[in-house]
Amino acid sequence: MTRKSEKSTAIPSNITTWRNGIRSKQAAMETSITNASDTPALETLYTYVNTADEGDPPVMERPLGEFPVLGS
Repeated sequence: MTRKSEKSTAIPSNITTWRNGIRSKQAAMETSITNASDTPALETLYTYVNTADEGDPPVMERPLGEFPVLGS
């Protein structure tokens, strides 16, 4: 962002898309955290669980989710 303001150099579209994804995910995470009714509910948001079907390789995810990764 500094490169745009200081040097008027364009920001690549993949960076802009990634940063927008971060902002969107942050807002969703904040809402989930705010809506947690108590400490155990908050803890649940951070707890990884296997979401794969039985017999498939484990897929560990948490209800809160993860921030987007650049390039994915």
